Amino acid sequence: MLKNNKYVGAFSNIIIYALYTFVFFLLPSTTNAKKQGRALIDSLYQQIATAKEDSNKVKLLNDISIENYTINPDEGIKYGNDELFLAEKLVWEKGKAMAYNALGLNYEANKNHEKALDYYFNALKINEKIGYKYGIEFNLGNIGQVYNNECEYPKAIEYYFKALKICEESGFKIGIARNLGNIALVYQAIQDYPKTLAYNHKALKILNEKGDKIGVARTLGNIANVYNAQAKYDSALAYYEDANKIYFSLSDSNGITVNLGNMGQVYQNQKNYSKALETYFIALKQSELIKNKFYQYNNLGNIGEAYYLIAKDSTGLIIPDKKISESKEDNLQKAISYLKKGVDGCKSINDLDGTLEFSKYEADAYKLARNYSEALYYYKQYTLIKDSVYSIERIKEITLLETKRELELKDKQIAIDKIDLAKKRTEDLFSLAGLVVLLLIIGLMVRSYNNQKKSNQLLVDLIKKHPELNFDIDKDKI
Repeated sequence: MLKNNKYVGAFSNIIIYALYTFVFFLLPSTTNAKKQGRALIDSLYQQIATAKEDSNKVKLLNDISIENYTINPDEGIKYGNDELFLAEKLVWEKGKAMAYNALGLNYEANKNHEKALDYYFNALKINEKIGYKYGIEFNLGNIGQVYNNECEYPKAIEYYFKALKICEESGFKIGIARNLGNIALVYQAIQDYPKTLAYNHKALKILNEKGDKIGVARTLGNIANVYNAQAKYDSALAYYEDANKIYFSLSDSNGITVNLGNMGQVYQNQKNYSKALETYFIALKQSELIKNKFYQYNNLGNIGEAYYLIAKDSTGLIIPDKKISESKEDNLQKAISYLKKGVDGCKSINDLDGTLEFSKYEADAYKLARNYSEALYYYKQYTLIKDSVYSIERIKEITLLETKRELELKDKQIAIDKIDLAKKRTEDLFSLAGLVVLLLIIGLMVRSYNNQKKSNQLLVDLIKKHPELNFDIDKDKI
């Protein structure tokens, strides 16, 4: 999958052209893909109008609710409630669990994490009651995702491990890969990069084996993020490029948007601010088109970071262009403006990671502008979030959970070894018993043979003494 450095360099030199090509030539196809999604929902609406009040209608309502959670979560919530009402009316427990899960997805999309957790736990309770393992695994993973989004990393990894265990016991490969990738994201958040890469590569192997292209692309992007954090920029770009090929082939606008923003960070870390800004602005435009607030606010913050670094630069090597001003003050004011939009936006959707990162840069930007009161405000905000998210206690909790997981795997292996040993002992006993029986049979056969031999000899001796017996015998034969 990794390209050689020569190829990476060549690709990097034309990447901005490729990105512009995407925005101006491929966006119509992306829009058509969106219309197809809307058309699918419209088709479901038509089916629901004539559907009978049975389990099939519950499934239709579930499809409508889930299809809406990435487009219109409020609409998804409406149909999720209709689904729940009908499932309760039919006294269909699995249908109720489906409805709770759909509602959880839509509330999570609306960043209402408290309600999302309530619905996910309700779904989990029912699925555990009816013994639906796939549903249990899915609910556990969704609960972990909410905790991960809230930076509750010990809780997130606890639920990811629970989901992983169920998938391993059930042999559900895609679920195993998904949860390995989720666990990797937690380790990436606490900057444990060796474990991040280890879990991602385990996931990638399974996804390649199963032919899950979207999963492969996302995991490639996640691996690239780690290499970017480790300042291994050529490796990062190589993985992003591999991911981009898949996203473009699938017209996955969400994946493309994420990848563009991440590639902009690589260019920024390489101090290639012109490419970084061009990439960020394209990613921002795309995030606005797909109406994804998370990507939109993060790209605004990324643009602010780039302008701050430009304003801070004292080397004189940055060449002004249509986006980079010759004036340090102009670049600094742009930095403050975009960072403020990023911080405020991330706060509004409860994105703690984004709020943490951009608050730090905004504090630094105000300090550079000598506006010390604003600098102190944002620095305090940054410190409060950092202390709550990256406390030593939380990292210790995660380490303990990892240790517990390793011990469980060891205990499981010990149990398997014991079963294998007991099986081997049983086989050995059967083998020994078989050997004993065989020896007894052989002994009986030898004894029978010897007895027969003695009888024959006695008969011969008797005939010799009484020849008339031999005659009678021969006569009888005739």
